[in-house]
Amino acid sequence: MSLWYEPETPTPDVLRAIFMANSYSTHDSMAVFPNAARMNHACAGASNVAYSWRQREGRFYLHALRDVREGEELLSAYLDPKMPRSERRKILKEKYQFDCQCASCTLPADLSLKCDGRLSSINGLFEQLMGWNTNSLSGKQVIEIVNKIWALAEEENLSSQFGELAGLGAMVAAAHSE
Repeated sequence: MSLWYEPETPTPDVLRAIFMANSYSTHDSMAVFPNAARMNHACAGASNVAYSWRQREGRFYLHALRDVREGEELLSAYLDPKMPRSERRKILKEKYQFDCQCASCTLPADLSLKCDGRLSSINGLFEQLMGWNTNSLSGKQVIEIVNKIWALAEEENLSSQFGELAGLGAMVAAAHSE
């Protein structure tokens, strides 16, 4: 009952609201992990942990995205880290009632525009990847796209995307026998 939920929630719906605001995907289900649910948000380049559910082990894991100093707060991204700053801030304000003040959201306007440009490029490249299994892309083309995303993600400190990219690249290479 001490976890966050929208303050305007009617009393009979409080438990549902707590579950919806604090749950994580667990393969084909959802669950609340109270310690993880207490983590605060930081956008892509500012977060220092990512999480995953390992179905085989039935366990929830937090993964450090960089060295974390003793006593440093663990921060995860509540949203898709590839969204432009204005969209992230709007959703965080509407859904969680706070103005994000992380290092990514407080960049000067010129740097924020460059960041949003890279995020837009990453999103466009991910869209191109969606055609890999329709034979519209060769294995070589997919790996070229993955490498471009990887380079942009490094610039944006989006290391949380590397596992997905590596897995996709390996899957496509195997599917194309390359």
